[in-house]
Amino acid sequence: MIGTPHPDVEYLIASTCHPLVFDHLKDFKVTLWHVFDNAADGLRTLPTNEWALTGGCGVGLRTMTIARFFGFTDQHIFGMDGNQRSNVGKHAAAHPSQAKDAFLTEYMGKKYWTTPAFLEAARMTFHELNMMPDVKATFYGEGLVQHMAQHYVPEPIPKERRLIGFNKPELITPEFRELNARLHRENLAYGVGGGSHAETVKKLVEACKCESVLDYGCGKGYLAKALPFPIWEYDPAIPGKDESPRPADLVCCLDVLEHIEPEKLDLVLDDLRRCIKKVGYFTIHVGPAQKHYADGRNTHLIQKPKAWWEKALGKYFDVGTLKEGAVMDQKGNVTSNLELHAIVGPKGLAPAPSIAR
Repeated sequence: MIGTPHPDVEYLIASTCHPLVFDHLKDFKVTLWHVFDNAADGLRTLPTNEWALTGGCGVGLRTMTIARFFGFTDQHIFGMDGNQRSNVGKHAAAHPSQAKDAFLTEYMGKKYWTTPAFLEAARMTFHELNMMPDVKATFYGEGLVQHMAQHYVPEPIPKERRLIGFNKPELITPEFRELNARLHRENLAYGVGGGSHAETVKKLVEACKCESVLDYGCGKGYLAKALPFPIWEYDPAIPGKDESPRPADLVCCLDVLEHIEPEKLDLVLDDLRRCIKKVGYFTIHVGPAQKHYADGRNTHLIQKPKAWWEKALGKYFDVGTLKEGAVMDQKGNVTSNLELHAIVGPKGLAPAPSIAR
């Protein structure tokens, strides 16, 4: 159906197309687009800095969204009539389920043969247009969708709810990733504090009936070593543990947030919100560290008091507990430094529990 490719055409090909389509276009300009997946693994598997687009239940609706994504607001729509059959024949091939699924429906005094899938796509057409209020769509033909378009009245959607696509942001710059990786390689005492929080983690697992645990910013993995059950680990500076993590019931972020590049903190907190299914346990140092990166900076890039962190966390989480406490070393000895202990939960769910440390 593509015919002979033209060198001046950019082909916008869905990632689920048949392999022969890609073979056919291998020497021409191709931009791959992904179907939006709002399942738990959708954002996790999206490559950094690439875009995922929404767009409804049919390829036609996706095409409208892609066109708007590229800036086209005057759209002319051919086909996409919502019909299973018409007087002038049809372009698409027969579908195995059409004979049993086709039915006659009536809209504003006119009857149309359609299917459940076609009818849902027809309805979704105008939902997608509501998401793109600056798009003027002209529909050609005499089908169900064209008839519905004649009576379409746009529904105002608040700007914060209008979503046609998103990209996966970079949570750490390449330069800072290498600084952390280098410090992990050269300093055996860097990233080893997780084990001191094992007892608190075990209490949270029991209290919240957690079946999965993620150590977000795991460093050298000392929390996992101190627990009697397996957990998931993520750290962008540790080879083999640097892939975007899957969500877990309990997410531990221990002595990590103060190390984040300040301009990346909101992005990291948003990613933590994605990962937390039930409860999050964060510890945050409020003062300077004893270690420094190779460029001379203190490893605690963010040194802020409790009130500042309470506001920062409150943008993304329901904060159940935020207490100041002394820092303990690997042997359980209390040091002179202070850190915050936060128990948080995703906004809108049950309040986060309060667990004494």
